[in-house]
Amino acid sequence: MQYARLELQIAQVERLIKNSRKKFSNKKKEEIYTNLIALFTNIKNSNYQSFSPPDLFYSKLALDIVFYSIEFLSYKTEKGIPKRLIFCLNKVLNDWILNGTDEYFIVVSYNKTPDNFFIWGFDQEQLTGLQPLFKSLFSIDYSQSLIQISKPKFLSDDYLSSIPLYHELGHFIDRNYQITKSLSREPGFSAHGISQIHFSEYFADLFAAQYIGKSAVAPLDINVNIVSPTHPINADRIEVVNTFIDGTGSPRSMNIVQELTRITLIRTGSDLRIRYTNLSDEENPFNSLLPQVLDDSTKLHSLFLEAWNNWLDPKSKIRTKYLDHSRCSTEINRLIRSSIKLTMQKNESNKFKRAGNYLQNIALKYRLIKD
Repeated sequence: MQYARLELQIAQVERLIKNSRKKFSNKKKEEIYTNLIALFTNIKNSNYQSFSPPDLFYSKLALDIVFYSIEFLSYKTEKGIPKRLIFCLNKVLNDWILNGTDEYFIVVSYNKTPDNFFIWGFDQEQLTGLQPLFKSLFSIDYSQSLIQISKPKFLSDDYLSSIPLYHELGHFIDRNYQITKSLSREPGFSAHGISQIHFSEYFADLFAAQYIGKSAVAPLDINVNIVSPTHPINADRIEVVNTFIDGTGSPRSMNIVQELTRITLIRTGSDLRIRYTNLSDEENPFNSLLPQVLDDSTKLHSLFLEAWNNWLDPKSKIRTKYLDHSRCSTEINRLIRSSIKLTMQKNESNKFKRAGNYLQNIALKYRLIKD
């Protein structure tokens, strides 16, 4: 009775649904949830007792999708949703996948580790394969499109420590277009002396560095160089990112950057290049120590770079004003959070006036309104 295991999984998913969030203010999130519930219902009511072993396997896969998707959608309150981070990541997604935010919905959940970031999601090829399969088995048009990113819960509102999200999205883009996989299949690949897994980490670093510069590897300790089959040593990762940003470096690093740039253009039609714009003195919140409305929402990525530049500089304005490191990090995160919020509002309504921005900034500074 092989289907008995599937029945247990159905019972487990049903308990999760009963104890999870069922209503959402976001229309697309509501549509995704409704589709997931319909998929679950059709699996439960299907004639799975007569399924072949492969069909039982795909049924289990479908239930896994429902389980993890419902879990990632289930925030206790709307305040738990990192809307500002997701807004920034959506900008990146649309750069690399045509109508990316129409096809995918980024969700962020939390884990209980101190430093674990990971991503889970089906690439476009997998989605194309699953849709007719689920239509055949469960008579449903499957439109699940979540990109699920997990980060440490205690860093939920820590923007300084959220830059690995750009790295994780890079892994998704790599898998979606099979960038480093294609590179590893080229004749002479072994001559690089670098595994595909390590190339994938270099790619994710460069992908992130496009948007947030050298801050993509700022949290890495250059003195901790543990050899790992899954990650290059920190010193090498930092050197490769520096080479990408500066345009020069060691022959080995130059080769890594050139190879990844070449294969990325072949696989995606887009190139790895610096995509962030340096903030002017007037719009840089770390100069005024006040949240700023940016005239271009793509400049939001530069906030993370500026934040790390100021954090690492003991003579920066914010470090000298807030000598206590805990207070300083709180103020840096507040400036990022509030600047993203104000820019999001401008992006949505485009009705802000200069005087209104000034008054709101003053109100935020003196905590007259909540940011």
